[in-house]
Amino acid sequence: VYTKLAGLSHIVGGKPLPIFGRVGAAGGSFHAGASFPMCKNPSGVESDLGGRPRGLNRVHVIDSSVLPNIASSTITLSVMANAHRIASDFAEQAG
Repeated sequence: VYTKLAGLSHIVGGKPLPIFGRVGAAGGSFHAGASFPMCKNPSGVESDLGGRPRGLNRVHVIDSSVLPNIASSTITLSVMANAHRIASDFAEQAG
C-alpha cells in the first residue's frame, strides 16, 4: 500500500510516511475522533454533513474525525457506514 501511495504522491500532493503506519486486524481499531464534528450549519472547526471542513468544498473527511462524539466501543462499522454515506452522496451528485 505504501508503494502504491508513493507512486501516486505527485497526484495527491503528499507522501506516505510508513513510520506512522500500523497494520491491524481487520475490523479492529482504536480511533480518536470528533476533530471536525458534522453540523448542519458548521462554524469554527466543524464540518458539514458531507464531511467538508468549512471553506474546503473539494475536501471530504470520512473517518472518525467528523463524528460528533466517540462511543466507548469499537467504532469501525460506524466510520465505514458514514464514509459510505458521504461517498454515495458525492457519487450521486457527480452523476
